Amino acid sequence: MSPSGTTRLRVGLHKNSMRIYISVATQNIKENLTSADKIHTLVQKYGHTHTASWNVAFYEGQQNFPEERNSDLRVKNEILRSDLMIAEISIPSFGVGYFVCLAQMYQVPVVCLYHSKYKDNVSAFLKTFSANNFLVLEYDDSNLEQVFCTAVEKSTPKKVRFNFNLRQKSYRYLNVLAKEGHKTKTKVINDIIIEKVEGEKIPKKRSSVSPKKPAKERPPSLWED
Repeated sequence: MSPSGTTRLRVGLHKNSMRIYISVATQNIKENLTSADKIHTLVQKYGHTHTASWNVAFYEGQQNFPEERNSDLRVKNEILRSDLMIAEISIPSFGVGYFVCLAQMYQVPVVCLYHSKYKDNVSAFLKTFSANNFLVLEYDDSNLEQVFCTAVEKSTPKKVRFNFNLRQKSYRYLNVLAKEGHKTKTKVINDIIIEKVEGEKIPKKRSSVSPKKPAKERPPSLWED
């Protein structure tokens, strides 16, 4: 305990089963140009979950998927809540590129996959690009599952350890929550963070123009009828 009446905790956070956002060019989906539908199947096969993006719904046969569910705000929410983004980049797409940029901005790991028969569509720079939490991998119909497993393994969130200070009152509450829920204190904190993030939407930008305050009603005069 520090002399200021706070307790310092060391916490580790990690997840095994991942929530994966899949992004594929519309042309690729509608014309079935690559094995992108198999990526969706592999996500489920290995026990992960995917977001409700419209291309996933397309592969599940929901042809009348409402357009509003692919709105900019909804996509941002889905990417923010994802542990990994898989982008099939065989067919150039401004939308897929935009979603990849969003994932990078939110520090969500990104795996870009492209089919070998479309490798000329992918720039040499991107093929050799190297950065933390960003992979670019080539695949073909025979090795897609192997490439998928490699990509997911390399992108699996590692346990993150950090220290922070808690007031004694908050620390007592944390102990109570841990005992009542039969959890470790780390598990309690992890669950609270996940619930907080997944239970709320990204706040919309506030308008720079402050709304006018409603005019105060004048109290009626005693002399008025």
